[in-house]
Amino acid sequence: MQIDLKQIKKILIIRPRAIGDVILTTPFIRNLKKTMPDAKIDFLLEPFVAPVLYGNPNINNILVFKRYAPKKELPAVAKMRKNEMQNISSNVKIFKNNMDMLFYLNRQKYDIVFDLWGNFRTIIISVLTGAKYRVGFVYKLRKFFYNIPVAPDIIPKYNVNYYFDLLKPLCIQPDNEQTEIYYSREDEQYITNFVNDLKKDGSKLIGINPMGSWITKRWPEEKFIELINLLLKELSDIKIILIWGPGELDSVSKIKSFFKNNKEVIVAPETNINQLAALIKKLDVLVTNDGAPKHIAVAVGTKTITIFGPTNYKSWGPADDLRHIYIFSGIECAPCDKMICKDKNMECMKKIEAKYVFEKIKLLI
Repeated sequence: MQIDLKQIKKILIIRPRAIGDVILTTPFIRNLKKTMPDAKIDFLLEPFVAPVLYGNPNINNILVFKRYAPKKELPAVAKMRKNEMQNISSNVKIFKNNMDMLFYLNRQKYDIVFDLWGNFRTIIISVLTGAKYRVGFVYKLRKFFYNIPVAPDIIPKYNVNYYFDLLKPLCIQPDNEQTEIYYSREDEQYITNFVNDLKKDGSKLIGINPMGSWITKRWPEEKFIELINLLLKELSDIKIILIWGPGELDSVSKIKSFFKNNKEVIVAPETNINQLAALIKKLDVLVTNDGAPKHIAVAVGTKTITIFGPTNYKSWGPADDLRHIYIFSGIECAPCDKMICKDKNMECMKKIEAKYVFEKIKLLI
């Protein structure tokens, strides 16, 4: 189907969650705006993810709809969603219910809708907008609901490039893979107040993120403790900052308790998503499980060491970028992309040794 870009005045992008996934859509958004600078671009997503797009100059309106929590929602996600509506900016459009959302979207008369999620709910939303063009990926029955279905050329590949495949029907040649996240001067000052004392002696800052939304994505706690001991023993002039999000303070505090008398190991202050981005920007390197902090680090230009278990590093990190190192066990059953290990022992994570991670950190610090 031929698309006349000059006729595209209103664009809707749908990607409800999660934090890292939405960050990975920002190059896609940027290239749409770059190609059609006069077009209005709206983004529909869930409340706890909305701050990822605050301050993004390529988006006109952030639209928020509430997700009905499933009975077995991941605990980490449930904690993030607990007070999600309290932190929403007044500039964000919040829908009262599904009917309110659907009537609003239909009234906007979008010219084109990009469904970057592709589940039953987002497909229905896409159709009911009444947009002339509906773009989404070919997968099982999805292709019957999009009038511009797209098949990815290579799987797996970095998800930024996966989203770029949706630009091909518009003949848009993307610029680069650089992701984006923004924070305010107030957010930056909040973090600067915390960091200045830590860096006044010239110390390098190593961030540690021991958490993850899936239990299977978490490198064992004892491995992180072993790694921190190695860092403290082998490297001088460093500070180690344990970062955390909603519901994770007890876990990082437990790790800190092994170093309670060591002033070089610090628990980060409480942050929102944007303040966390400002903090990660100040780090010299971030050691992390696969998850949102890793994607924030890539967006703000901080070096990363990412430990992968059930997920595929090819999908979740830029390729051939020496600033970002990916560590994985290489065992036969990984990556499985499962939230629960079928063997209950998570060997893909346990087989990764702290000494090996330490050696990789030395390459970046």
